[in-house]
Amino acid sequence: MDERLSLLSAIVIGLLAGLSLSSLALIAMWFDETSAFMDQIRLKEANAKKRAEYAKTMAGLAKDPK
Repeated sequence: MDERLSLLSAIVIGLLAGLSLSSLALIAMWFDETSAFMDQIRLKEANAKKRAEYAKTMAGLAKDPK
């Protein structure tokens, strides 16, 4: 009876450890997706800033060509 109880507790502990590892993997994937999304937002903001600077330069050249 004692062997069965220790085997059962080992199985339960193994299952809990497996669930913990899978939940950690899911959390890591979520953080990876979130950081990729934030990188895309930063890239879009940088591109918009560059386009605005380019448009400003072109407007200045159109007004006063050198």
